[in-house]
Amino acid sequence: MKSRWNYFGYAAIFFSLALLVTPKIVPICRELVITQSGSAIPMRCHYAYQAAFLISLFALLIAGSLLVVKEQVGQRILGLLLAISGLVIFLIPQSWLIGICGKSTMDCHHTVGWMYLWAGLLGVTGLISTWLAGKTVEPVVIDDPGV
Repeated sequence: MKSRWNYFGYAAIFFSLALLVTPKIVPICRELVITQSGSAIPMRCHYAYQAAFLISLFALLIAGSLLVVKEQVGQRILGLLLAISGLVIFLIPQSWLIGICGKSTMDCHHTVGWMYLWAGLLGVTGLISTWLAGKTVEPVVIDDPGV
């Protein structure tokens, strides 16, 4: 069971690193939006990927902790946090949260597909890790002096 646990820990590290590196390999929009006051600000996708980057760093720390924590309760909590991190990263590009650019021809629409893939795999890895931690329950031995 320990080798399976390490496998999912390393997989979570890989997916977290993939979430961190993907916007560097498949670029997001680099253009600026000119506001009515004349100042130039980044597009919505810039802020969405900044938020995804921070949560991916958090997920990377959690995934590394999966390899260190030995107690069942801690492993279950870390797996659940990974699943939640994957869900939040999956939801960030939605228009009702932060969103990305409106035009489907923009670069961020190519990047978001990869981010959905890595976030989904991270979430599934977290759920499986939580399930594995719950499955490794050791039997409770009750000493009954009357028997």
